[in-house]
Amino acid sequence: MVAGVMMTEGQLAELVDVARANDHLWEMIKCRELEIERNLSESARQGRQIDDPDVVLPAAEMPTLAMIAADLAKARYGADENYIHGFLILALRRAARESLGLSAL
Repeated sequence: MVAGVMMTEGQLAELVDVARANDHLWEMIKCRELEIERNLSESARQGRQIDDPDVVLPAAEMPTLAMIAADLAKARYGADENYIHGFLILALRRAARESLGLSAL
């Protein structure tokens, strides 16, 4: 399998702008960020880390941020794109947090 390719800062910024320009998509992204905030609070209330297998959280809303990021990359670069989506997810989260008035990541 071929290793994934990192996106440039310009590519990340472009895809964040594409997401912001789509009102429905941008609302979904902000809702996913708020979901993460709720899950962090709930796991802390339970005295656990968010990734603790014993923490009890609601089922993840769909599509997830990972799915949204993958769809954005595929829409821009084609179905065979081979980019690593992790930094795109972080860029989307950072922009959503700014939009929501939440603290930086």
